Amino acid sequence: MALHLRQREGKRRVRRLRQVMPGSSARIRSEGAFASAEHGRGVVLEVRNADRNPTPTLGVTGLPAWLPQGGQLGGALDCAGYDGSDDYVQIPNSASLEDVQEGDYTLCAWGRPDSVPAGTGEANNAYYALLTKPGNHLGLLYQNDRRFQFCHWLANGTMVSAATADAYAAGAYRHVAGVLDRSRGTLTIHVDGKAAGSASFAAQAAAREYGTASWRIGIAAPGAATWRWALDGAVDDVRIYARCLSAAEVQTLATAVNRPPSVQLTAPEQGAIFTAPATVELAASASDPDGSVARVEFFSGATKLGEDTTAPFAFSWNGVPAGTYTLVAKATDDRGAVATSATVGITVRAPAVIGNGNGLLGEYYDDAFLGVPRFCRTDAQVDFEWGMGSPDARIAPDTFSVRWTGQVQAQYDETYTFHTFSDDGVRLWVDGQLLVDRWIDQGVTEWRGTIRLEAGRKYDLRMEYYENGGGATARLAWSSPSTPLQLVPQSQLYATALRTPEDPVGAKNGLDYAYFHGDWDRLPDFAALTPVKTGTVSDFNLSPRTRNDQFAFRFAGYVEAPYDGRYTFSTESDDGSRLYIGSTLVVDNDGEHALREASGGIGLKAGRHAIVLTFFERLGSEALRVRYEGPGLGRQEIPVGRLYRVEPASGDGWLATYFDNEDFSGRTVTRLDPAIGFDWGTNAPVAGIEADTFSVRWTGYLVPPATGTYTFVSRTDDGVRLWVGEQPVLNNWQVMPATETSGSVALVAGQRYRVVMEYFEGPIHAVAQLFWSGPGIARQIVPQKHVYSK
Repeated sequence: MALHLRQREGKRRVRRLRQVMPGSSARIRSEGAFASAEHGRGVVLEVRNADRNPTPTLGVTGLPAWLPQGGQLGGALDCAGYDGSDDYVQIPNSASLEDVQEGDYTLCAWGRPDSVPAGTGEANNAYYALLTKPGNHLGLLYQNDRRFQFCHWLANGTMVSAATADAYAAGAYRHVAGVLDRSRGTLTIHVDGKAAGSASFAAQAAAREYGTASWRIGIAAPGAATWRWALDGAVDDVRIYARCLSAAEVQTLATAVNRPPSVQLTAPEQGAIFTAPATVELAASASDPDGSVARVEFFSGATKLGEDTTAPFAFSWNGVPAGTYTLVAKATDDRGAVATSATVGITVRAPAVIGNGNGLLGEYYDDAFLGVPRFCRTDAQVDFEWGMGSPDARIAPDTFSVRWTGQVQAQYDETYTFHTFSDDGVRLWVDGQLLVDRWIDQGVTEWRGTIRLEAGRKYDLRMEYYENGGGATARLAWSSPSTPLQLVPQSQLYATALRTPEDPVGAKNGLDYAYFHGDWDRLPDFAALTPVKTGTVSDFNLSPRTRNDQFAFRFAGYVEAPYDGRYTFSTESDDGSRLYIGSTLVVDNDGEHALREASGGIGLKAGRHAIVLTFFERLGSEALRVRYEGPGLGRQEIPVGRLYRVEPASGDGWLATYFDNEDFSGRTVTRLDPAIGFDWGTNAPVAGIEADTFSVRWTGYLVPPATGTYTFVSRTDDGVRLWVGEQPVLNNWQVMPATETSGSVALVAGQRYRVVMEYFEGPIHAVAQLFWSGPGIARQIVPQKHVYSK
C-alpha cells in the first residue's frame, strides 16, 4: 500500500499519514513520494524523499516544514519549529505497525540534531526523539550527552537500551539504526553504518503492549507535561522493518546515500569590474564528502561558459562584451549529485574612450579680474605650480588671472568628480553646470563637484582662476568609479580653436542686407529667393522694412574681434534668427516664437571675421538685438564701429582663347568671358571653332574678398587643369564624361593671384564650369566681380 500526508481538520494542528489501500479509488498526489510502504522483505514502512511539502498551502505557524534541499535523499522534515505541544507528524496505525515491536524489528532514520538537549531526567528537553512509539517511549533518541540511544521496553516493565559509546556533535546528519533480535535477546545501535553500542535481554522476552499507539517522527509525547522530547533538527529517510537487518544491510543503507558535493565560486569577487573586451578568470573550490568531484561547470545566468574536470577548477572567459553578468559554479560528483554555488555579480564596462585632444585654450590676463587678455595659448593640461612667479614674462607675478576653455571628453558612462587645486580663487563649469565656485583668496585648497557624463561625448568646459599674492597654483583633475584621481589628460581635452580672420581689404563700417517678403514659420532658404531690395545699414536694424509682418532679412559683413580669445554671441529676436561666423552656425534661435534669446561661443583670433545674420518675422511684434562679449569686452550690443562691409568688386572677367584643336593649336578666337560656366552640349563654343576636338585657355587675376582657404571645383567634359598663383590646384587631363575635380588653396584677401584654367574637348558633349567656396562664400560659379582680365 502507499501512504501520503494530509492535514487533519479540527482544533489540533496535526500532520498525519493516511493509508490508501491497493485498488482504492483515492489518488496518490505527486508529493506523496514522501511516504511509501510495501510488503515483502519485512518492510513495514519507509518515509523518504521529502522533496516537496505535502501540504504546501498549510501555512500554519509552528508546524514542521519541509526542507526541499536539506536532506540526505532530497528533502527532509524540519522539526525545529515544533512547539512541543500540538505540532508533530504521526504515522497512522495499522496491524503491521501496531505489533512490529513484538517481534524482530529494525528502526532507521537519518537524523540531524541542531543542538544538544539541555534538560535532564523527565524534562521535556532531556532527549530528542527521532522515531518513537509513545507510552514508555520506545525508539531512536539523541541524549543530552550527545549520544544516540535505541530503547525497547519489555512486558515486565524493564527498559532495554543501547547507547553509543561515542558522542556525536550536533549539526550534522547521522544515519541511526536500531536492530532488535528477540530470538537472541540482543539490541544493537548503529551510527553511519557501524555498530556503535549494544545491550541484551532474555531471549524471546515479550515486549510491552502499546495498544493502538502510533509511531511519531521528531517528537515523543506532544502536549504532555513531561517527556515530550521534541527534536530541534531534521529527520529524513525514516524506515521501519519487521525483521532484523544484517550489519551489511544497515551499512548499505548508511552508505547508499550519495551526499552532494559542495562548491564555492572563489573568483571573480562579488562586484568586480572589468573593461570590455574582458578576460574574466573564473575559479571555484569544490569537494565531495563521500566520493570525488567529477567536474565543475561555470555559468553566466543559464548559459554554460565552460567546465573543468580537475582541481584547481578554473576557466578563462575571453572577449566578454560590456554588460552586467551573474556567475555561478555547479559541481557534479562521481555519482551524479549536483551542488550549486552562491551567485557572483560582475560588471564589464565599455572600453575607455581615448581621445586625441590637444588641451585647453588658456587666456592669460595681467589683472586679477579677467579684464583684457595679454596673450592666448593652448595648454596641454591645467597643471601649474608657478610659486612666486608668473605664467609668462608678459605677466607680472601676483594679481593675474587665467580662463581656460574648450571641451572635455568622458571615457566612461558614469559619474565623474572634478577636482580643482588652487591658490587663489577658482570657478569651474562643465556642460554649463557650475561645479566649483570658490572665488576667494586661499592657500592651496582642493574643491570638487560631480556630474554624470557619457563615454565619448564632449562637454563644454570653462575654468577661471585668479592669483592675488603669494604662491600661485592651478590644477584640474578628475576621478570616477573607473578612474583613479588624476590630472585630466590632454587626450580628453579639446582646446577652443581660434578662427583665422578674413581681414578683407578696403572694408568700411556697415553691413550689407537683402530684404524679402514671404510667409514662413522658419527661416527660409534665402539662396532660392529674390530680394525685394538690397542695401547697406550701420548695424543689425530692421528699419529698411516696408511692412511689419511677413518679412525677412539677411545681413552680411564682418565683425571685428579686438583680441584673441573666445567670444559669445547672442541674438534676441521675435521671430527666428541665426548667426554665422564664416560658415559656422554659432547661434540658432530659429522658429516662430515670442521674444527669446539664444547664444553660442566661438574662438576668434584678433581681426575681422565674416558674419551673416538671418531673421524673419511672421505676425505680431518684431524685434532683433545682437550682442557679444569676449576678452576685455563686457556683454553689449555689437557696436557700429566693430561692423564692416566691403565695397562690391568690379572685375571684368576672364580673357579666353579658344583653339580649334584639342592640343592648343590651329585657328584661335579670343574674347572676354564673364565667368566659366558653360554647358555647350554638342554645339560649338564660339563662332569659328568646331563643335568637337577644341581647347580653351582662360587667364585672369583673382582677388579674393576674404583671407582663408578656398576650394575650387571644376565640372568638365573632358580634361581640365588649373593653376592659382603658379600653384597647380586641379589636374584631370583625360577624356571623360562630365566629372567634378576639386582642390584647395589658401588665399589672402585683396591680393591679386594670376589664375590659368586649361580645358580640352574630345568627342560629343562639351562642358566647362569653375566653382569656388571659401570664407563666408557658399559654393558658386567664380563670379566676374572677383576676376580681372588684366
